[in-house]
Amino acid sequence: MLGRILMLAVLAVSGTAAVQQQDCPDCPEVVKVPLGGFLMGSSRDDYENDVVSGETPALPVNIRRDFWIGRFEVTRAQWSAFRAAVPGSDANAACVPSSHAPAAPVTCIAHGAVTDYLAWLSDRTGHHYRLPSEAEWEYAARAGSRGARFWSNRDSHEGVSISRACDFGNVYDVSGRDGTRSDPHARCADGYAGLAPAGSFLPNDFGLYDTMGNARERVADCFTRSYKGRPQDERPWSWADCRYHVVRGGSYLTRPVGVRSAARDYVDDSAPSAAPDLGFRVVRDAQP
Repeated sequence: MLGRILMLAVLAVSGTAAVQQQDCPDCPEVVKVPLGGFLMGSSRDDYENDVVSGETPALPVNIRRDFWIGRFEVTRAQWSAFRAAVPGSDANAACVPSSHAPAAPVTCIAHGAVTDYLAWLSDRTGHHYRLPSEAEWEYAARAGSRGARFWSNRDSHEGVSISRACDFGNVYDVSGRDGTRSDPHARCADGYAGLAPAGSFLPNDFGLYDTMGNARERVADCFTRSYKGRPQDERPWSWADCRYHVVRGGSYLTRPVGVRSAARDYVDDSAPSAAPDLGFRVVRDAQP
């Protein structure tokens, strides 16, 4: 194991203190998430809910175990450090990211390559890195909020004339509007038609950036169209050889209704599953 550099910082975020840590210069920065409970998903009377995705009815969840989660989505620069140390082909030649900037989220990465990266990061630092569970992801993305989005409940849906979504996330908006699409876009301009550099928008109250928009994010759970039967704590709902995995957060290609804390999507991992707007955020387990 390589020697690790430990850096601690305290960042004031909306009146709270977010404790950050970074285990090496090109490791993802992680933020410690406080324990607590929340309602995962959306209520039946939420006018934006997607009953087909399984996000409703909401499920009470209690986060019982400390964890650290990526302050940002994993960037191309961080991925490049892994590729330099572990050569090999992980890219889909047919998948072209909208940005090759080092500070942009890494995308076009298949599930197996993500697993390899997390194993390499764990071995390098001596800490256990993994994908967040779906419960951990939503709890961290909400950062104590109960509305549709961490910044507000009703000012960013598809019917509003002016949306605040562009202050907090890179979504499908005026800047990236595609004339071939007929679905609604956010009524604002965030300045990015494709991927934005990590941290380009305002954080939530846990000090996390880009949980809404920019790149969709993989989580550890297998996808089902109901929360019925899943653990009501931080554990992922997963089993061996599942074909579909949950994706959260939306991207620069996602219409407003899909950029919500409760919104769910999935990816088919029986195929290479690389996509230009699909990235990930790490979790680092707390020391026992």
